[in-house]
Amino acid sequence: MKTAYNTEAEEAVIGSLLIDGGCLELIDLLPEEFNGERTSRIYQACCAVEKPNQITVAQKLDELNLLEECGGGAYLCHLIANVPTTLDIEHYAEIVHKTYLQRQLVQEAQKISELDSGNVEHDLDTAVSLIKTLRDSAVKNTGIVTPKQAAQRLIDYVDEAKANKLASSWGFVDLDRITAGLYRQNWIIVGGRPSMGKSQIVFEVALKLVSKGLTGLFVSLEMDLMGLLEREVAKLYDVTVRELRHNTISEDKWGEIMTLAGKVEARPLFYDFRDSTSAQVASCARRIKEDYGLDFMVVDYIQLFKECRTAQNMHQAVSGASKAMKAIAKELDITVIGCSQLNRGLEHRADDNRRPRVSDFRESGSLEEDADIALLLYRDEYYNDNTSEPGILEIKMAKNRQLGPAPAIKLIWRKNHYENYAGEK
Repeated sequence: MKTAYNTEAEEAVIGSLLIDGGCLELIDLLPEEFNGERTSRIYQACCAVEKPNQITVAQKLDELNLLEECGGGAYLCHLIANVPTTLDIEHYAEIVHKTYLQRQLVQEAQKISELDSGNVEHDLDTAVSLIKTLRDSAVKNTGIVTPKQAAQRLIDYVDEAKANKLASSWGFVDLDRITAGLYRQNWIIVGGRPSMGKSQIVFEVALKLVSKGLTGLFVSLEMDLMGLLEREVAKLYDVTVRELRHNTISEDKWGEIMTLAGKVEARPLFYDFRDSTSAQVASCARRIKEDYGLDFMVVDYIQLFKECRTAQNMHQAVSGASKAMKAIAKELDITVIGCSQLNRGLEHRADDNRRPRVSDFRESGSLEEDADIALLLYRDEYYNDNTSEPGILEIKMAKNRQLGPAPAIKLIWRKNHYENYAGEK
């Protein structure tokens, strides 16, 4: 394959800088983006002096014993003479950048062609990572937000807020009240001991979100597809999973349930049930985002990521997975909700002190540290047979990066699904 480069564009960039050193502020190139060794070294000299021009750059090259190697003063004069106007320097720089990316693409393709670890999934992840890194570099981004950009973002924020488009509803009014809704780029942790209702509540939230037209990915590392669909059938058709599995419902009811297949096919909810690493889940989310669009992702649950189950250092592995989920929320501009098992140590606290705390997040304090919102689940009937609140799920917002913590709210279990405690729709 022919190597991509454009000598004329590289020389035009340098010539423009030698004519007007102030043009350096208009471009964002690295020396290695120049294919020519001479142009690369001269550009590096331009960046190294306070006010680039023919004299200062020649002096800098001479100090480095590179002037003659770079063509001497005659070549600098040639660069200046060949530039019709410095007004086009940004256009020349864009050509240099794109040809650099083309050369990098060829190099990455060569690396991908040589991948042979014996693990296809690992090689695919490596290939995706290589291409993603290159794709991200295709758009110049210094990370600096100008005052004008900040002002425009504030204007957009006001418009979105007035149109009630800043956040999506959880589908439960009290959760919306304490959290102000689900925001993009947020990493939300839902923590609880086994049998507290983590899987049920996040699945119900996912169904409520897709019913409003949002596109989601549900990653279940614990349950299979039919386990989830059984719960949905029970919720929609007022039956229990026990009745479904023992076939104690009528033929007409089975007929009604069959109609759900069409709804499942039509709605924008994707599933991932593989034994995956956090990197593989992130890769899956990227593909769905690119092919279909993606608004949210649910992960049930974090400690079941492959790297967490097999790690010698669980704390470090869970921390890494948590940071990966937070990063993908920001990268894809989506909401990510993750379930987390809580430390069994709370089981040994006094009977009146078994409500979970932030410190109970299992194996990794960074879960709470990374999270934008941390919710803790508690069902008193699990511990107390004579509870005064049967069927009540207590949800405490232990952390909200923007709003601070809030008092616990309650949901009530109605045979096969949760409802707002006070009956609000």
